[in-house]
Amino acid sequence: MSIYMQLKYKTKLSDKEVLKNVFKELKIIYQDLNDELVCDIDFYELHLKKNKAGEYEIRTEGYNDWKEEIIDFREKITDCYNKLIQNNQQKEICKSIKTKVAKSSSMSLIQEETLEDNSIVLTISI
Repeated sequence: MSIYMQLKYKTKLSDKEVLKNVFKELKIIYQDLNDELVCDIDFYELHLKKNKAGEYEIRTEGYNDWKEEIIDFREKITDCYNKLIQNNQQKEICKSIKTKVAKSSSMSLIQEETLEDNSIVLTISI
């Protein structure tokens, strides 16, 4: 028997702009309503709102048999979120290294290559 109730799921997601990019990448329709993001998933509406710890929680009202679908949604957006965060960090590290090399008279960047796994190889002459 299904029970209609309020459902709430914790996440470790905290960056609103990265989360919005996740929705765009996954083609999830959403609305940005100041302090929360609202997603239309199949036949229900999910509200992502920050808690006191600064992390988003997924909240909705619905039947308890929706839990599996919402958990799958949470895992899907978390995986994409983590990949975007990792890519952003990688870009910042590369930018920092290239800036330091450019400022040094004893070093020069010879080659920059992105591999199939999206890792970046910088070849520097010293």
